[in-house]
This record gives sequence, structure tokens and C-alpha cells, in this order.
Amino acid sequence: MIDNWTPEEREAALEEYKRRLVPASDEEIIALAETLWANPALRAVFQRVGFDGDFTDTEEAAVDAAIDAYRQGPLWDRDELHLALAPCLARQRAAGMIDRFDSPQARAFLADRRVTRGGILIKAEKTTAADAMAFAKVMRADPRCWAVITRLNDHPDMFVYEGDPEGVLDRFEDRYRAKYGLFNRSRFGTAVGMLRGVASGLIPSLDSPEAWAVIRSSDLVID
Repeated sequence: MIDNWTPEEREAALEEYKRRLVPASDEEIIALAETLWANPALRAVFQRVGFDGDFTDTEEAAVDAAIDAYRQGPLWDRDELHLALAPCLARQRAAGMIDRFDSPQARAFLADRRVTRGGILIKAEKTTAADAMAFAKVMRADPRCWAVITRLNDHPDMFVYEGDPEGVLDRFEDRYRAKYGLFNRSRFGTAVGMLRGVASGLIPSLDSPEAWAVIRSSDLVID
């Protein structure tokens, strides 16, 4: 367990992590997407989920394993959040949003979603109000997430981490961000705050002007 590591072990792990943050080129990400697509089993997975569907745990593990296998050898040190954009391209190909992985649309997507770093830290860009609202609607529709939001509503002064000790909301957001390649965007805390307002009745609906006002009130959101 990491909690039991010595200071020396922690330092060694950090140095190893730093060595694995070399930016991946567009060509390397595209080549990985082509490799995933060429695998008949994985292609069937992408065709099943399309752009908006969810992987099963087994499917997610298979995609992750394929990426890990691809990273062996010359690409061992590439930033994992760059290579994680390859499945997003495969989803878009399956949904008919792009007709090839090196298309102008695919390259524009990579330019928009590519993580930049300051040291090991991600330089997060502001998310758009539309993206934050889209996330809020998907989270509202998830029964487990809504149960946590409702629990928080029963304790208005409770911090999210106190009302969600199992990390349901964080895990949901992490999967959402991976699905759409939103690794370089700020987190959707404003969406969670707005949903708490919906649960309390202070905000009449997700489509109301009040809901949009809360979303846009965050310094981490732009129109």
C-alpha cells in the first residue's frame, strides 16, 4: 500500500512518474487509435458504445490493457493522458463523426483536448457552460449520483467529500472525463453545486435560467 511507503520509495515513484510524462505526438495517438480499431474484439466494443455509451468494467479493462501493451517499448514514457485520447477517436469513428483517424476533425479534437503540464501538474483550461450543463444532466440521470446529491441536500452545510465517503461522484466524473477526453478541463464542481440546488428546490429545473446562472457563476467556467 502506498500509505506504507518510505520517503525514499515515494521519491523514487515520483521520479519514475516524471519520466513517463513525455508528450505524445498526434501521429502516435492516431497510430494507437488505428491499432485499437484494427483489433476485431475492441472494434466491436467501440461500435457497441459509440460516442456516448459506457464501457462495461470488462470492456474498459480490455481497452486499458491494449493501451498498456502498446506503451511497451519506444512509447513507454509517453504521457498516459495523451494516449488516453486514442479511445475517444475510436468512439468518434464508431459513431460516424470522423471517417479516418488522421482527418482534420480528429486532429482538431486532439488539439482541443491535449493536456499541457507545469511539471507534473495539469494546466487545466476552463470548461464551457454548455459542457458543464451536459455533465450535470448526465449526472442527474444516474441513480447512484442522485442518491448522493439527495443525501447532501439533507445536510446543506456538508461538504461533498463528507456526504460521499465512497467517492461515487468523483468516480463518475473521472469516467465521464475519460469518455470525452476532457482531461485538460477544470473539474465540474459547479455542476454538482447546481444539482444540490435542484435537489433542494431552490432551482426549479436543469433547463431553468437559475440553473444556467449557477453554472456561469463559477470562475472555472466560460461561455
